[in-house]
Amino acid sequence: MDKDIKRVESIINRTYRISQFNNFVKSFEEDICADKKNNDFDKWLREYIQIMKNKCSQIEAETIYRCRILEEEDLISERNGINIENLSGYDCLNSKEPPSAAAANGRCNSKGNSYFYAAEDEYTALVEIRPVVMQFVSLAEFEIYSLLLADLTLCYLQDDRSKYYAKKLFDIFSFIKVKEESYRISQYVASLFRENGFDGIRYPSSLTAGNNIVIFNYLHKNMRFVKSRLVRLFQVEFEFADISKNKLIEKNLKTGYTEQSCSETIQLLNKMKKISVENKRS
Repeated sequence: MDKDIKRVESIINRTYRISQFNNFVKSFEEDICADKKNNDFDKWLREYIQIMKNKCSQIEAETIYRCRILEEEDLISERNGINIENLSGYDCLNSKEPPSAAAANGRCNSKGNSYFYAAEDEYTALVEIRPVVMQFVSLAEFEIYSLLLADLTLCYLQDDRSKYYAKKLFDIFSFIKVKEESYRISQYVASLFRENGFDGIRYPSSLTAGNNIVIFNYLHKNMRFVKSRLVRLFQVEFEFADISKNKLIEKNLKTGYTEQSCSETIQLLNKMKKISVENKRS
């Protein structure tokens, strides 16, 4: 029971933080839209970016992961790099960011500007694209070199003002957004980092304990596609709290992954391939 109460209290505290944060964002956007020069967060941010440039160092090498939900036709026809026999997903071109013309509003990019979104671990990369149960996903692995990333998971100054605003900066990128216009402030912040010479940003995931990475431009000399693999989602767990009773709703889950899951999935893929080949012949 104590564990349930603590979890519910955590949900309530987070709800309060989001409410306070939304008020902060609204005030900031009103100042920026009105072209006010006295917004204190904006002043602090511009100063902080210069400090970060002096304290951040280029990463020498790092492995990151990027996912795409597999289109059924791509899977059946084994196109765009997909190979059922090798259980490989999309090739480099189709694992990268979409072309600018197809780029929708994102946490860091505005519509028509295509950025490369990835994660530092496989699980975070998979969760971020929010697949549905039994859906196939292409999990691609990239290596990045000599890139200057703004690390928002750290606070580089310890004065009270910086601690307060660094927390707001953390929230700008960590809170889940439900409307496209909610990304305006994170897009604004990302544009400042880009204008000041950063290649991208490292920021906390809103869905896992891991970190995401966004890179403003895919640079062939600084990035290398390693490989991609086929992945399938077998189960999703949600956690709901009954606020009136101050307790968690009991979970009622289907059977997820078992030892036979992958072998059965491989059999399914091979059947799909066989049917596809037969259809082409007929």
